[in-house]
Amino acid sequence: MPSNLKRHLFGLFLGLSAALFGLTPVASVLEEMSGLDFLFWLRGAIQPPAEVVTIGIDRNSSLALGAGDDPARWPRSLHAQAVRRLHAAGADLIAFDIVFGDAHPEEDKELAAAIREAGNVVLADFLKLRHLQGDVYAESLEQPVSELADSAVASAPFLLVQGAKANRFLTLHGEQGERPTLPMILLQLRLAMAGGKALLSAAAADWEGSAGHGGTVPLDRLTKTLLEQPELLRREGTDTQAGHQLQALAESYAGNPIRYFNHYGPAGTITRIPYHQLVEGDVDPDLASMLHGKVVLVGFTENFQPNTTEGIYYSPFSPVSSLELAATAVANLLENRQVRPFFDDQKQFLWLLFWGYLLGLLSQSRAVSTGSLQIILAATAYLVLAAMLFKSRGLWIPISIPLFWEIPVALLACLVGNYMTRAREHRKIHSVIRRFIPVDVASQLIHPESHVHWDGRLTFGVCLATDAGQYTALAESMPPMALGELMNRYYACVFPAVTGNQGWVSDVVGDAMMAIWTGEDGNLDLRRRALSAALEIRQALSAFEQDNGIVLPIRMGLHCGEMRVGFVGASDHGEYRAVGDTVNTAARLEALNKLLGTHILLAEGLTQGIDGFLVRRLGSFLLAGKVQPVSVVELLCQKQEAPEHLPLMIDRFEGALELYQRGEWSDALAKFALLAIEYPEDGPTRFYRDAAAARISDPEGGPPGSAIVTSKTAPAHPV
Repeated sequence: MPSNLKRHLFGLFLGLSAALFGLTPVASVLEEMSGLDFLFWLRGAIQPPAEVVTIGIDRNSSLALGAGDDPARWPRSLHAQAVRRLHAAGADLIAFDIVFGDAHPEEDKELAAAIREAGNVVLADFLKLRHLQGDVYAESLEQPVSELADSAVASAPFLLVQGAKANRFLTLHGEQGERPTLPMILLQLRLAMAGGKALLSAAAADWEGSAGHGGTVPLDRLTKTLLEQPELLRREGTDTQAGHQLQALAESYAGNPIRYFNHYGPAGTITRIPYHQLVEGDVDPDLASMLHGKVVLVGFTENFQPNTTEGIYYSPFSPVSSLELAATAVANLLENRQVRPFFDDQKQFLWLLFWGYLLGLLSQSRAVSTGSLQIILAATAYLVLAAMLFKSRGLWIPISIPLFWEIPVALLACLVGNYMTRAREHRKIHSVIRRFIPVDVASQLIHPESHVHWDGRLTFGVCLATDAGQYTALAESMPPMALGELMNRYYACVFPAVTGNQGWVSDVVGDAMMAIWTGEDGNLDLRRRALSAALEIRQALSAFEQDNGIVLPIRMGLHCGEMRVGFVGASDHGEYRAVGDTVNTAARLEALNKLLGTHILLAEGLTQGIDGFLVRRLGSFLLAGKVQPVSVVELLCQKQEAPEHLPLMIDRFEGALELYQRGEWSDALAKFALLAIEYPEDGPTRFYRDAAAARISDPEGGPPGSAIVTSKTAPAHPV
């Protein structure tokens, strides 16, 4: 597959897989649970609006007031005192994140009176599911006792979207989404009391009733006017505080009532005053200044009941209570500060597809360092962009899938792809080099940390030299290209026998080949593998001759001993081969086959200690260029494959050879002549028959001793 097409296909695969996963509910949950938290962690804590204050009923207040750990049993006279203190301090709005659902007649009267006196108190409802039957549930709204509800400005529930992770809240609820929740009630009251003059004037002009609590326009009239006359929002101006609040109100009624929290920090980031400081003693001026003109929420904190997790939620910064979340929701609405997903489902699909495609292209760089660096730079740029958008505008682009899935997959693909590319290149180089040098040496050359010594090494080994008969005549009769193809097929038959027996081919010149086995001296298995390779070569070449319709008999010579194995040549060019007397002797033995009419000749020492092969002693020969004779044997076959007559024939031949070597040429001639009649194709029998006859004719014409002298250029006939 073309590399460019592969890059594009992988990029499309990565992008499409991420984009499809991004459409699943699991991806949405993952993004909210990890991606959004990660953005908050990057941004850190920020300054909350000063106009929201919480009065926290915490563990210290419980101990200081001796009111106990059960919220339902706290005396409502304490809450009545808290309302009076807040009203006296000038708090604009007071909201209780506490549900007063159980009636306490005497205490309710005192609290109701304090609420009426303040005229700016909002109470909390409790919305719960009521089981009907089977899997059927219905919403049930639990309101404060009537005496308290009638004295308050309004009552509404504070609703979170399900889950322990406090990510979203509702601004409206009900079947038609027309009923405001507690944060929305406080926003509307804040607008009616402190801002939105154009909106208030228009609402008051259409209102025929009397003023509401505190002389404010009723909430339903305020909302109705805004929805009917949205141009009043533009007239007010969106850059003012009232403009932000009007915009938050309009967005809630005209759009999605679910808003994401924009958390300011860990619990207590929004100004928090312990409950007991408010109700004990007199309100000091500093405390009064903290409460004057503020929206104050009263409720239980996360450490009120330290032995339970009931009512505890988790923000990206810390565990928080419902009070902290309600105050955060109110502050978000007053500032119109919220977290908004940057993309809808369709745009997110396209974005994840594009991002994955881009990373897929970067991951296919040939250099792993370049590809990895590009991916890391892209991830850094993405993260910086996400952090800037989130911090400045509350815009939330996907984090989990692009950074925690697509980036690691792209990096892994870069590493794996580079590894596979290098592995392919390594295999190509290795396949080329191993044609000329052994596998272990090729591995040393390919790895740069290795050092190959050009001096070579001295080792024990077996050398096998081969040559093809009739090659010269064949080369004369064939075109060079056809001859080359034929010889490639020839060596394709020869080489497997060598490599299959753990040898390596050191030289190939025309029709001649040299193969080497190296190891420890005395290693019988080393010599056994070389002998097996010679027999397999002869068998393979018989099939080759039949398949190609030619006669190309092979001659082989084998010898063992010390040899130098290494590079031969200069530093800029060399060949890896074996040199030494062992190699030369093997080549001379190969040439001796032509004189004796044999196929495989060995130095006799090669077979010492090895059983399983049928061999025939052929006597001693003083090979060309050598001063010491070599005892030569012929390798015939595996013993189990030998014909029945062959062992007897070998015994008769070796008996005749002993007569020849003792100088009893007449007796030797008689025996060799008889064998030649029975085995006319046997070359060594014909050779010694003629040699014995020659010595009878000229007893003094041969060399002293029993060795037969040969020539380097053309094997000499014995005298």
